[in-house]
Amino acid sequence: MAKALELLKTHNSECRQQKRCISDFALGLVSDYGAAERAPGNTVRRSFDKRALKQLECTVGRRLYRDILREVPKLTDIYLIIAPSGLVITTGYRR
Repeated sequence: MAKALELLKTHNSECRQQKRCISDFALGLVSDYGAAERAPGNTVRRSFDKRALKQLECTVGRRLYRDILREVPKLTDIYLIIAPSGLVITTGYRR
C-alpha cells in the first residue's frame, strides 16, 4: 500500500513535511492514490479529489477508509509536488 519509505525526498520537502506535521503514512497514501495533475516546471502535483478518495475507499474498504480519515483528518488537503525523476520536491496543505 503506502510506499512512503521508498519516496526520495529533497531536504526542502523533508523540512516542510516536518514543519507541517505530515506523516510518512499520509505521504504514501497521497503518492499511491492521489490524483495526478500537471504543475509548472514539468512536475506533477498529487492530491486527493473526489475520484481518488473513492478509489482509496474501494481499495481498502469502507471501514478501514473511515479509520484512515479519522487518524489523518487533513488527508484530503495534502499535496505533493514530484519531479520527473520521482523526487518529492515539496509537500503541503491546500487552502
